[in-house]
Amino acid sequence: MHKYLFILIICLLVSNMTSAQDLSRQDEQISALENTVGKMSRLKISGYVQVQYQNAQWGADGYNFKLQNRLNAVEAAENVNYGRFGVRRGRIKFTYDDGLMQAVFQPDFSQAGVSFKDVYFAVKDPFWGTNSLKAGIFDRPFGYEIAFSSTRRESPERSRIFQTLFPDERVYVMKNKVFVLDSNTPNNRTKYAKRQYMGIDAQFSAKSAAGNTHLRAEYIFGEHPFAGGTNAKLTALRTGPVYMRKLNGGYVMMAQDLGKAPVTLVAKYDWFNPNTEVSGNDIGKAVTDENQAPTGSGDIARTTVGLGAQWRIHPAIMVTAYYDIVKNETTEHLKNVKDENTGKITAYGYENVRKENVFTIRLQYRF
Repeated sequence: MHKYLFILIICLLVSNMTSAQDLSRQDEQISALENTVGKMSRLKISGYVQVQYQNAQWGADGYNFKLQNRLNAVEAAENVNYGRFGVRRGRIKFTYDDGLMQAVFQPDFSQAGVSFKDVYFAVKDPFWGTNSLKAGIFDRPFGYEIAFSSTRRESPERSRIFQTLFPDERVYVMKNKVFVLDSNTPNNRTKYAKRQYMGIDAQFSAKSAAGNTHLRAEYIFGEHPFAGGTNAKLTALRTGPVYMRKLNGGYVMMAQDLGKAPVTLVAKYDWFNPNTEVSGNDIGKAVTDENQAPTGSGDIARTTVGLGAQWRIHPAIMVTAYYDIVKNETTEHLKNVKDENTGKITAYGYENVRKENVFTIRLQYRF
């Protein structure tokens, strides 16, 4: 009897020890799983795709007409309007945030290829969490419209002045270059051809029975280098002359929701004057004074009136229809160039208002 009792006690002890080991092993597995899930929860994946059709008049440039493989101006003039289907933006964003540090990686896929829109990290101060240090590639910290998300913006593209002054939208903050340029303008010879802009912006929103109303406006002025007939994007040293231009531009935009319907009507006016010191027939005029800077097509001012509507079919799906009416400044000194034999126009000037209007219909999906 005692023998069997002893064996039973031994079996119970071994069973309890095995159960304790199993529970300990399970606790370790649960702890490891919780740690893995905790790290994964810090990673957020989001993105969006914008596909669109655009129909443009023959003179439409790359500001409102964004799709690739477009016809040149002469071919387009013979074919009147022309259209393109394409992917405007296809972005996927990876954000890892552990509370103190945040890292972001966002590539963009479109018919133009693959590019990187955001690659940066930000570190908060560990004491108050109100300040942070940010380094990498991200939106330029200037103005309101640059940082306003393309998924929410009512117009298909940013205003012309922002596309001209900040064509890449992003800034490489770890990369800093200073270029010393020689200018033919005496008051700028051997000096820095600097880009210096100042601006002011305002936003207003109101709710009423008619729906939400949003008003936004922005005005920018300053100086900008000018080279080779165009506003210079100074990413490398230039060997030719660089001139300084005073400029201004901006936009005024109104968006009106239609009551509780998922529809918003949009009206926008934007302008860009790359040289406020000349206008009209003064542009392109022959230079007789060596102290006077030449002018050309890069000094032509433009205005754009945009009218459109947005339909939010689903929280993740939106359709935008938008029409840009573009008007350029004219001058008799920048005439069309014609072939002497055939009489056909080989290059269009600015003696008349060019046909640059663009219609865009876009489907956007967010995830």
